[in-house]
Amino acid sequence: MTASVVSVQRTSPSSVLFSSYNMLDLFADDSAGAREHYEMVTAVIRSLNADVLAVQEILAPDGPTAARRLRQLAGDAGLHCEVPSPGGQGEAALAVGGHGYHVGLMWRDGIEPVPGSLRWRGGRDFWHGLALVTLDVGGVLIRHGTFHATPFGRALRADQNERLVAAVTRPSGEPTLVGADWNTESADRV
Repeated sequence: MTASVVSVQRTSPSSVLFSSYNMLDLFADDSAGAREHYEMVTAVIRSLNADVLAVQEILAPDGPTAARRLRQLAGDAGLHCEVPSPGGQGEAALAVGGHGYHVGLMWRDGIEPVPGSLRWRGGRDFWHGLALVTLDVGGVLIRHGTFHATPFGRALRADQNERLVAAVTRPSGEPTLVGADWNTESADRV
């Protein structure tokens, strides 16, 4: 398996580029190969020049470590990932998965997260996780999400996709975009 990036071109100067990147076992260990992989991932993120980026496969044994790693990645890539809570504390835009694989969101300068808008579901609901944050992208509020579907079983994947649809269609008042690794069968015939 290789890391994958999904991105589209901006259609106008006022559009927002939203991309998704499965970083394939980022932070797997402290080896030279893992450090090289991290440097490659940060270089790819910088080259995307995305306004908002959904990432999958931040490896960590627990939530605090995953949050620290997402903050490190965002800082090294020149992006942000902190969502202020109504009380003023910041929280990383992260969903803690149940199997050591976590998902997160990052965004560029000038985009502001709506305080208290972070919602996430992890290991009890999904194999990996779902994180949602409402972002102010220049006066327009858009809820952005990141999701990583289960790698096992079509029935489980279908069940989790139904849960995803339920989570993002509950009334929020904002349009919702989700960047994801769907772990689905390819439609490619080659």
